[in-house]
Amino acid sequence: MKRTLRIIAYLAVFGVNLYYLWFLHSYFNMAVLVLLLLLPIISIVATSRIAKRTDASWEVPYACMHKGEEFFVRLKIDNPTPFGLMRCMAKIEVTNLFYDTPRKQELIVPLRGRKGQEVTYPVKVERCGMVEFALHRIELTDWFGFASFGKDVETKASVVILPKEDGSVDSTLQGYQLGMEEVEESFLLITVPLMGN
Repeated sequence: MKRTLRIIAYLAVFGVNLYYLWFLHSYFNMAVLVLLLLLPIISIVATSRIAKRTDASWEVPYACMHKGEEFFVRLKIDNPTPFGLMRCMAKIEVTNLFYDTPRKQELIVPLRGRKGQEVTYPVKVERCGMVEFALHRIELTDWFGFASFGKDVETKASVVILPKEDGSVDSTLQGYQLGMEEVEESFLLITVPLMGN
């Protein structure tokens, strides 16, 4: 819907400029008309090239962490081209593999030329297990919002969450001992991502 409104607004501006060009025969309106014709094409072509060359990777601090400890996971989206974009959407999935409890997120950030973008996630896990961070797809939108280009990216990182070294027994195991048929969804506390450099 938003994309349709953008296209309608753009065509309205194009039509108004074309009317003034016909009425005033102004070189300024001619230059604006040329820009209105060329800029969307340049934007769409540049975005398609960026989508082909964009890549991503995860960084985790340690292979193992203790239950309840906060740690930081970093997602790096690389853009080797000189062109930047205002909208890059990363489709992320965070799963505790011991309980198969995926949580999906859509992260929207700007993408800088030559540098890309880094996003830092503060994470705190309240259940033991293996937490996997996966990025499946990146979608890039051109400057005018007319077209989007996606790229499938399979990059993953995992952290093993161990019990605290205080001799306590995980409540999940107690649930099994009590004969529970299902175990609660493991708690993954992921706060708002912090923008990186």
